[in-house]
Amino acid sequence: VLTLFLFLGPLVMEIIDILEEAAVDQKTQHGPYHNMSLSVILFEKFVDFCGSCPTDALFLRAQVVAPIAEEICYRLLPILLLSSTWSCSRLIWATPLFFGMAHLHHVFSMILFEGVPWHQALLSSLFQFFYTTVFGWFAAALFVNTGNVIGPIISHSICNAFGFPRINEINEYKRANLLWIIFVIGVLLFFFTLLEFPWAQYFPVVPCV
Repeated sequence: VLTLFLFLGPLVMEIIDILEEAAVDQKTQHGPYHNMSLSVILFEKFVDFCGSCPTDALFLRAQVVAPIAEEICYRLLPILLLSSTWSCSRLIWATPLFFGMAHLHHVFSMILFEGVPWHQALLSSLFQFFYTTVFGWFAAALFVNTGNVIGPIISHSICNAFGFPRINEINEYKRANLLWIIFVIGVLLFFFTLLEFPWAQYFPVVPCV
Protein backbone atom coordinates (compact mmCIF):
# COMPACT_ATOMS: atom_id res chain seq x y z
CA VAL A 1 0.00 0.00 0.00
CA LEU A 2 2.85 2.39 0.86
CA THR A 3 4.47 1.86 -2.53
CA LEU A 4 1.17 2.30 -4.35
CA PHE A 5 0.70 5.62 -2.53
CA LEU A 6 4.15 6.69 -3.74
CA PHE A 7 3.35 5.67 -7.31
CA LEU A 8 -0.21 7.02 -7.30
CA GLY A 9 0.71 9.67 -9.87
CA PRO A 10 2.47 7.29 -12.29
CA LEU A 11 -0.41 4.81 -11.92
CA VAL A 12 -2.93 7.49 -12.89
CA MET A 13 -0.71 8.45 -15.85
CA GLU A 14 -0.73 4.84 -17.08
CA ILE A 15 -4.53 4.70 -16.81
CA ILE A 16 -4.87 8.00 -18.68
CA ASP A 17 -2.62 6.68 -21.47
CA ILE A 18 -4.81 3.57 -21.83
CA LEU A 19 -8.03 5.59 -21.84
CA GLU A 20 -6.66 8.05 -24.41
CA GLU A 21 -5.64 5.17 -26.67
CA ALA A 22 -9.13 3.73 -26.28
CA ALA A 23 -10.73 7.10 -27.05
CA VAL A 24 -8.80 7.33 -30.32
CA ASP A 25 -9.89 3.79 -31.29
CA GLN A 26 -13.53 4.57 -30.50
CA LYS A 27 -13.41 7.84 -32.43
CA THR A 28 -11.86 6.31 -35.55
CA GLN A 29 -13.73 3.00 -35.23
CA HIS A 30 -10.41 1.22 -35.69
CA GLY A 31 -8.04 -0.54 -33.33
CA PRO A 32 -8.64 -3.23 -30.70
CA TYR A 33 -10.64 -0.98 -28.34
CA HIS A 34 -13.11 0.70 -30.70
CA ASN A 35 -16.14 -1.31 -29.51
CA MET A 36 -15.30 -1.75 -25.82
CA SER A 37 -16.40 0.16 -22.73
CA LEU A 38 -13.71 1.76 -20.58
CA SER A 39 -14.13 -0.75 -17.75
CA VAL A 40 -13.78 -3.67 -20.18
CA ILE A 41 -10.66 -2.08 -21.70
CA LEU A 42 -8.95 -1.80 -18.31
CA PHE A 43 -9.91 -5.39 -17.50
CA GLU A 44 -8.58 -6.62 -20.87
CA LYS A 45 -5.30 -4.79 -20.29
CA PHE A 46 -4.98 -6.43 -16.87
CA VAL A 47 -5.71 -9.90 -18.28
CA ASP A 48 -3.23 -9.41 -21.13
CA PHE A 49 -0.59 -8.25 -18.66
CA CYS A 50 -1.13 -11.25 -16.36
CA GLY A 51 -1.15 -13.65 -19.28
CA SER A 52 2.15 -12.44 -20.68
CA CYS A 53 4.01 -12.32 -17.35
CA PRO A 54 4.88 -16.04 -16.94
CA THR A 55 6.47 -16.21 -20.42
CA ASP A 56 8.21 -12.83 -20.45
CA ALA A 57 11.87 -13.31 -19.48
CA LEU A 58 12.46 -9.59 -18.91
CA PHE A 59 9.40 -9.39 -16.66
CA LEU A 60 10.52 -12.41 -14.63
CA ARG A 61 14.00 -10.94 -14.23
CA ALA A 62 12.88 -7.41 -13.25
CA GLN A 63 9.72 -8.17 -11.27
CA VAL A 64 10.48 -11.56 -9.69
CA VAL A 65 14.12 -12.70 -9.67
CA ALA A 66 15.83 -9.34 -9.09
CA PRO A 67 13.54 -8.16 -6.24
CA ILE A 68 13.86 -11.46 -4.38
CA ALA A 69 17.62 -11.83 -4.86
CA GLU A 70 18.48 -8.19 -4.16
CA GLU A 71 16.26 -7.84 -1.11
CA ILE A 72 17.78 -10.96 0.41
CA CYS A 73 21.37 -9.95 -0.41
CA TYR A 74 21.18 -6.21 0.28
CA ARG A 75 18.38 -5.97 2.86
CA LEU A 76 17.73 -9.17 4.80
CA LEU A 77 21.27 -10.47 5.29
CA PRO A 78 23.12 -7.18 6.03
CA ILE A 79 20.47 -5.96 8.46
CA LEU A 80 20.24 -9.26 10.34
CA LEU A 81 24.04 -9.64 10.47
CA LEU A 82 24.60 -6.07 11.72
CA SER A 83 21.53 -5.70 13.95
CA SER A 84 23.40 -6.91 17.05
CA THR A 85 25.98 -4.11 16.81
CA TRP A 86 24.27 -1.31 14.85
CA SER A 87 21.39 0.93 15.89
CA CYS A 88 18.11 0.79 13.97
CA SER A 89 18.69 4.23 12.47
CA ARG A 90 22.18 3.26 11.32
CA LEU A 91 20.84 0.07 9.74
CA ILE A 92 18.20 2.06 7.86
CA TRP A 93 20.50 4.85 6.65
CA ALA A 94 23.80 3.00 6.05
CA THR A 95 23.01 -0.45 4.63
CA PRO A 96 21.21 0.93 1.53
CA LEU A 97 24.50 2.50 0.44
CA PHE A 98 25.70 -1.00 -0.47
CA PHE A 99 22.60 -1.44 -2.59
CA GLY A 100 23.17 1.90 -4.30
CA MET A 101 26.85 1.20 -4.98
CA ALA A 102 25.93 -2.14 -6.55
CA HIS A 103 24.35 -0.18 -9.42
CA LEU A 104 27.41 1.95 -10.21
CA HIS A 105 28.90 -0.70 -12.50
CA HIS A 106 26.41 0.36 -15.19
CA VAL A 107 28.75 3.25 -16.02
CA PHE A 108 31.22 0.80 -17.59
CA SER A 109 28.64 -1.01 -19.72
CA MET A 110 27.25 2.32 -20.97
CA ILE A 111 30.73 3.55 -21.99
CA LEU A 112 32.16 0.29 -23.35
CA PHE A 113 29.14 -1.33 -24.99
CA GLU A 114 26.55 1.41 -25.60
CA GLY A 115 28.89 4.18 -26.72
CA VAL A 116 27.55 6.70 -24.20
CA PRO A 117 29.95 9.62 -23.54
CA TRP A 118 31.73 9.13 -20.23
CA HIS A 119 30.29 12.26 -18.58
CA GLN A 120 26.70 11.29 -19.50
CA ALA A 121 27.30 7.73 -18.31
CA LEU A 122 28.73 9.00 -15.03
CA LEU A 123 25.78 11.34 -14.42
CA SER A 124 23.32 8.57 -15.26
CA SER A 125 25.04 6.13 -12.89
CA LEU A 126 25.21 8.70 -10.09
CA PHE A 127 21.51 9.40 -10.52
CA GLN A 128 20.79 5.66 -10.41
CA PHE A 129 22.93 5.41 -7.27
CA PHE A 130 20.88 8.19 -5.66
CA TYR A 131 17.53 6.74 -6.77
CA THR A 132 18.32 3.18 -5.64
CA THR A 133 19.74 4.42 -2.34
CA VAL A 134 16.58 6.41 -1.63
CA PHE A 135 14.51 3.32 -2.36
CA GLY A 136 16.89 1.35 -0.12
CA TRP A 137 16.18 3.70 2.79
CA PHE A 138 12.47 3.02 2.39
CA ALA A 139 12.92 -0.75 1.99
CA ALA A 140 15.29 -0.92 4.98
CA ALA A 141 12.83 1.04 7.14
CA LEU A 142 10.06 -1.28 6.01
CA PHE A 143 12.07 -4.38 6.87
CA VAL A 144 13.32 -3.05 10.24
CA ASN A 145 9.79 -2.02 11.25
CA THR A 146 8.03 -5.20 10.11
CA GLY A 147 10.66 -7.91 10.50
CA ASN A 148 9.46 -9.34 7.18
CA VAL A 149 11.22 -9.19 3.81
CA ILE A 150 8.04 -9.83 1.78
CA GLY A 151 7.02 -6.15 1.93
CA PRO A 152 10.36 -4.88 0.55
CA ILE A 153 10.30 -7.53 -2.19
CA ILE A 154 6.81 -6.50 -3.34
CA SER A 155 7.76 -2.81 -3.14
CA HIS A 156 10.93 -3.50 -5.12
CA SER A 157 8.91 -5.28 -7.80
CA ILE A 158 6.45 -2.39 -8.08
CA CYS A 159 9.29 0.14 -8.33
CA ASN A 160 10.93 -1.89 -11.09
CA ALA A 161 7.61 -2.02 -12.95
CA PHE A 162 7.06 1.75 -12.89
CA GLY A 163 10.66 2.91 -13.05
CA PHE A 164 11.43 6.51 -12.20
CA PRO A 165 8.23 8.63 -12.39
CA ARG A 166 7.80 10.46 -15.72
CA ILE A 167 7.66 13.86 -14.05
CA ASN A 168 9.02 15.59 -17.16
CA GLU A 169 5.92 14.48 -19.12
CA ILE A 170 3.22 15.70 -16.72
CA ASN A 171 2.79 19.10 -18.38
CA GLU A 172 2.03 17.36 -21.70
CA TYR A 173 -1.28 16.07 -20.30
CA LYS A 174 -4.52 18.01 -20.68
CA ARG A 175 -5.17 18.17 -16.93
CA ALA A 176 -1.57 18.65 -15.85
CA ASN A 177 -2.49 20.65 -12.74
CA LEU A 178 -4.73 17.86 -11.46
CA LEU A 179 -2.01 15.32 -12.21
CA TRP A 180 0.52 17.35 -10.20
CA ILE A 181 -1.95 17.42 -7.29
CA ILE A 182 -2.35 13.62 -7.48
CA PHE A 183 1.44 13.19 -7.44
CA VAL A 184 1.73 15.40 -4.34
CA ILE A 185 -1.16 13.64 -2.58
CA GLY A 186 0.46 10.27 -3.25
CA VAL A 187 3.81 11.39 -1.82
CA LEU A 188 2.16 12.95 1.25
CA LEU A 189 0.12 9.79 1.90
CA PHE A 190 3.31 7.75 1.57
CA PHE A 191 5.29 9.76 4.12
CA PHE A 192 2.35 10.17 6.52
CA THR A 193 1.70 6.41 6.58
CA LEU A 194 5.41 5.54 6.81
CA LEU A 195 6.04 7.91 9.72
CA GLU A 196 2.75 7.70 11.63
CA PHE A 197 1.73 4.05 11.31
CA PRO A 198 2.20 2.18 14.65
CA TRP A 199 4.40 -0.56 13.19
CA ALA A 200 5.40 -2.09 16.54
CA GLN A 201 1.76 -2.87 17.41
CA TYR A 202 1.29 -5.11 14.39
CA PHE A 203 4.73 -6.42 13.37
CA PRO A 204 7.75 -8.04 15.05
CA VAL A 205 10.29 -5.21 14.76
CA VAL A 206 13.88 -6.29 13.98
CA PRO A 207 15.84 -6.19 17.26
CA CYS A 208 18.71 -3.71 17.00
CA VAL A 209 20.93 -1.74 19.37
